[in-house]
Amino acid sequence: QGANGVILVTTKNGQGGAEAKKGFEISVTQGVARTEVANLPEYQNSYGNGFSGNFGWFFSNWGPSFDTRSANGIDENGQVQHPLDQERYNAAFPEFEGQRYDYRPYDNVTEFFQAGTVYNTSVNVDKNFGNGISFNANYSNLDETGFVPQNTFKKHNAGIGGKVDLANGLKISTSLNIVSSERIAPPASIGFGSNPAGASVFANVLYTPRSVDLAGMPFQSPIDGSQVYYRRGSAIQNPRWGLANMADREQVSRYFGNVALSYELTDWLTASYRIGVDTYTQTSRREINKGGSQVPDGQLTTTNRSNTIIDQVLNLSFDTELSESFNLSGVVGINNRVDRSNQNRVASTQQFIFGLFDQDNFIEHIGSEFNQDEGQIGVFGSVTAGFNRFLYLTASARNDWSSTLEEANRSVLYPSLSVSFVPTDAFEGLQGSRVLNYLKLRAGYGTSARFPDPYSTRAILGSSTNVSQTPGGAALNTNFVSNQLGNTDLKPELLGELEVGIEGRFFNNRVGLDLSLYDKQSSDLLVDLDLDPASGFTSTTINAAEVSNRGIEVSLNLIPIKSKDFTWDMTWNLTSNKNEVVSVADGVDQVLIAGYTNIGNFAIPGQPFGAIQGSAFRRGPNGGLLVGGNGEYQATNDIEIIGDPNPNYQANWLNTLSYKGVSLSWQFSYTDGGDIYSVTTATMLARGLTSDSDFDRFLPLILPGEDAEGNANTVQGYVGDYGFAAFFGADEGTIFDGTVVRLREVSLAYSLPASLLEKTPFGSISLRVSGENLWYNAPNFPPGVNFDPEVLSLGVGNGRGFDYLTGPTAKKFGANITLTF
Repeated sequence: QGANGVILVTTKNGQGGAEAKKGFEISVTQGVARTEVANLPEYQNSYGNGFSGNFGWFFSNWGPSFDTRSANGIDENGQVQHPLDQERYNAAFPEFEGQRYDYRPYDNVTEFFQAGTVYNTSVNVDKNFGNGISFNANYSNLDETGFVPQNTFKKHNAGIGGKVDLANGLKISTSLNIVSSERIAPPASIGFGSNPAGASVFANVLYTPRSVDLAGMPFQSPIDGSQVYYRRGSAIQNPRWGLANMADREQVSRYFGNVALSYELTDWLTASYRIGVDTYTQTSRREINKGGSQVPDGQLTTTNRSNTIIDQVLNLSFDTELSESFNLSGVVGINNRVDRSNQNRVASTQQFIFGLFDQDNFIEHIGSEFNQDEGQIGVFGSVTAGFNRFLYLTASARNDWSSTLEEANRSVLYPSLSVSFVPTDAFEGLQGSRVLNYLKLRAGYGTSARFPDPYSTRAILGSSTNVSQTPGGAALNTNFVSNQLGNTDLKPELLGELEVGIEGRFFNNRVGLDLSLYDKQSSDLLVDLDLDPASGFTSTTINAAEVSNRGIEVSLNLIPIKSKDFTWDMTWNLTSNKNEVVSVADGVDQVLIAGYTNIGNFAIPGQPFGAIQGSAFRRGPNGGLLVGGNGEYQATNDIEIIGDPNPNYQANWLNTLSYKGVSLSWQFSYTDGGDIYSVTTATMLARGLTSDSDFDRFLPLILPGEDAEGNANTVQGYVGDYGFAAFFGADEGTIFDGTVVRLREVSLAYSLPASLLEKTPFGSISLRVSGENLWYNAPNFPPGVNFDPEVLSLGVGNGRGFDYLTGPTAKKFGANITLTF
């Protein structure tokens, strides 16, 4: 389970009150925060709705200037026909018939958002009874309102734990956590520059034309509840109608805990057993009223998921001195894990009564149920030999058997070996030095494995009822074979990594260095491969690729100032990873990893993992962009590599200034490179919304490039037409460099001196104010778009470098107080 890395969370109730300083301690923390939109564009206020300099109710902003009078559809008073003066709205809004409307810029986007709030309360109780008995209990409550209306999140978390050391040598510890959460959010499906593939409240917000008063007009018909908006012809959904009539709802109940027993068989040998259970149920609902443009007939999708993990570990650990110079320690054990999950789903369309979300109120229904069981057994061992506390050699191995593979392939062994050497402990001449305080050299080679999802090795038989009817009216039921072709030769992924490193502290521990170099090779990677439907299947899972990752991780810690009352502590860290697809399966030249077959992340031999492919701009004889007879750039017919989403390196600078009980901390982060396919940016530019297009639009434009004979382009055209062609003519026009520098966090904390609390019931009082994501700069994006590259539209997985109008990011200001009794 840790093949891709591990996030280790240690809960207080897992400690069972062992850390209580006074035998009994209560701590209370109350936090409050405000969230705001971090990256709205800087809009221009010179031009409004239209195309080619003429006014029109389009979803574009290449219309006349706002000072136009008696021309281009604007009267002498600077007014146009009212946006809702349309025949289809006359019955619902007769007051708008024949009315005029001020043609001017409106603050239409910022008013769509709101200030969000976060309230977080937690209480923790620790009790140490002595004699090896301790107890802990905690509770926290989170109540959050987002910066988008109709977006809330509530969470309750309670935990209890305890530890007992019996007189006979048996130690028992246990913990139980209960988590309940409820979330409501507007849908945020991916968007391509207009109505999205599904439902999204963000798809049509940011590029609302400047002359449309989004907040000042009705958005819903009082007759049938349908959406109301300015656009003629093919409708664009009003974002405010989406907020009021679309919602994703989710409720989660989770229980997880464990019981652990340990017993010292001898003073050097301990036996232990632990069983952990993690189970949750999730109920999700997508509710969409009929009458919109994204899902016109309405939708109700209900999904119920349940998942249970039972994990057991039995091991023997030892730690013994073989001599004054040699120490031997390690562990051997067995691990058994079972995962069981169930999902049932009903998707209904064609709503009958507006506003009623009940499955019986929808005409068409599609139901499905999915059950999945997975089992894994592993045996493992690790031994560390130490020599005089300065030289250590560790060897370990694990063998797993997984139920997700056929019997011939389900066993895999992955060993590891590492060595570390501490010269400052080995050589007396280095001890006591004020220059070199600590030095450690290390090297290791480790391996791991990852198994495929269940049911990937066999063809799955399905069934459908009431598929058709006989002439006599009897129902016909059918069996069918899944479109997923099973692969009986499937094997686990294998990962091997060589790492060398050095750790050191220098100049009375005022300078610290931690440097690692690694080389990770991944083979037999599991990939879903598309198949020709003529084969009877559309996809299969194969061991398709080998990927190489080489990189460096370095951290430098400096303490420039350290006195009795004042300390300045700073840390720089940098990571850089270079990856390459070494090979894919025989007969396959590339594999789609994430996205779509015509624009997505691909694995291509010799290229970085996840290279972005899409349509590109054609080049002329001299290598310049090829321009057609209309003066616009020409696109390729086939896809090719247009970007690399992997950054060159990432760095952070962390600082803490401490004076007595006050500490000021801040963190800057920097990402260099990494291409992003940004529909948000391309859309804002192509539609003329931001300050980047606040210039004289009626000056003729010549795009830099060349014609088919290699001559410099001389064709003049209108910037609005060229804008669409440049950014939407080929996918390459939507690629931007994701370099960004960010002030990730600033905090100011104060702890009251203990002397002030001696005659109070408080053990400690601390205050903290902080801000997150307060400032950033992405220098290679157009400044007026104000785009934040820290977005992701392809969800959790290997997809990277795609923004599909998934909404802005947030900045946060908060404060909390912590009291202990």
